[in-house]
Amino acid sequence: MVLYTAVNLTAVLWLGGLALTALTGWNVIAAMMGLAAFAVIYSLYGGLKAVALTDIIQVVVLVAGGFAITGIVLSLVGNGAGIFAGLGTLMSEIPGHFEMILAPKIRVIIICLAFGRYWADYGCCISPIGVSTNISSSAR
Repeated sequence: MVLYTAVNLTAVLWLGGLALTALTGWNVIAAMMGLAAFAVIYSLYGGLKAVALTDIIQVVVLVAGGFAITGIVLSLVGNGAGIFAGLGTLMSEIPGHFEMILAPKIRVIIICLAFGRYWADYGCCISPIGVSTNISSSAR
């Protein structure tokens, strides 16, 4: 654990130092020391709550950015016709890329396990040959 922390902190400080050097022209070591000092001061005065809230904000921004980039790229692949047009283009031109991770039967089972609670509520069950839906009157 100590080795992991040392390597992780070193990598974060080094990459942050490189970014600051590119933006400001400072020495990399000075930028690393500045980042480390800022992190210590931020943690001491803001506490772990501030660090946790910052992490939450970062996750939201990263996930939103990932969805935005995915949407933009799929729209561009679809020649501006939208996300689903781009996805359709990809599926028609390179269908093997969508089947290379898992076989279709295993994929169906994993989807059923992932959404099992939803499907259990609405009467979906896994049969030996795949998925069958059996929506009965007792379904909510």
